[in-house]
Amino acid sequence: MKAFRRFKKKVLAQKAEGIYDEVFVTSNMDINQALYDGSIRSCIFRAYPHPIRVPVTPVLRLTAVETEQAAGFAALHRLHEYQQVVLFEYAPRAASWP
Repeated sequence: MKAFRRFKKKVLAQKAEGIYDEVFVTSNMDINQALYDGSIRSCIFRAYPHPIRVPVTPVLRLTAVETEQAAGFAALHRLHEYQQVVLFEYAPRAASWP
């Protein structure tokens, strides 16, 4: 928290110097923690002080290798045997899955 507050102070000082026209701190830290409802995404939207006027639907673009890896994962775990499957990626290095 201490490092985050230092960073925020530095960025706001840079705004005052004219380096940035505007600064929005939407991170789920410090005072924005009060906006957290269990979803980081909705917290970020709440922390932004203006209406969001662009599409907010997530877009997932996979490379051919990533598509092959996903198919291999699904086959290995026999996901085709289930009627409904919901997968969540919790590791940032999922692309390194064999």
